[in-house]
Amino acid sequence: GRLRGKDFVRKCNAKVGVKYHETTRSALGTAAAIASKNAKKGAADEGGANSKGSEEVLSPRYQFLIKQRKKDLAIMCRKRLLHYSGTKRVLVDRIIDYESKQAAERALVREQSSNTDTGNASG
Repeated sequence: GRLRGKDFVRKCNAKVGVKYHETTRSALGTAAAIASKNAKKGAADEGGANSKGSEEVLSPRYQFLIKQRKKDLAIMCRKRLLHYSGTKRVLVDRIIDYESKQAAERALVREQSSNTDTGNASG
């Protein structure tokens, strides 16, 4: 049958001569993930601008968060008083939305405080 999980990782590691403990399953991915990644690369090479992979540019923050465990993302959501149920992508989207709103609020406060400072100096 098809190899999945740890067996797949062991097989991949044996091919390249890597010790099992030197890599993680998440770094290699599963057979399905590797196949889809290769398919996306092929589509991006052939399709050009029409392919979804070339249009989609992910932020470094998104890339960092999506690599975290779902359990850790749920904890991050709880700390921010957000809903902590859903898939990893949903949790990452909630965190990024929250952080962007916080950044916008901070910028607004900074702008208002600079306006009041200049208003006091000129008045």
